[in-house]
Amino acid sequence: MTLSIPVEQISAVGVRPPVSSSELQDLVSVLSKADPRVPANWSRRFKNHQEKLKSGDVYQVAEVVRNLAARDRDSALSAAEKTMYDRARVNLISEIQPALKCTTEEAEIYLDKALEKGVLKPAKTATKGAAKSVATKSAAKPAAAKAAAKKK
Repeated sequence: MTLSIPVEQISAVGVRPPVSSSELQDLVSVLSKADPRVPANWSRRFKNHQEKLKSGDVYQVAEVVRNLAARDRDSALSAAEKTMYDRARVNLISEIQPALKCTTEEAEIYLDKALEKGVLKPAKTATKGAAKSVATKSAAKPAAAKAAAKKK
């Protein structure tokens, strides 16, 4: 889609230039730090994210992507949040692509790597927790077997 706007009307319409390559580091820092101010209430959180997306500010769009990516990691997103997340990702990728002068796929990889630096960072304790749960389950099996044997 191509949208044509007279040059003298650009500021009146609210068109801004795409993110520069130097601003990408700021964008990565927004994507990689957690936001403790995300409301727990679904409707407030959804409204908050909608307002950020409507603002058109690339940093606020990055906050929405970061927050929804973290929420998706912790628990499944609702259908509305999933749609919002997908749209916000597309918006952010379309900002990253001209700054890096790359393909859409490369911009998407760049976004994923930026998220992995922060909110999607693999948890180091996950392997320990998994080992504990396996050990607990295997310890419970002999106890269940003993209880079954006593009943016979």
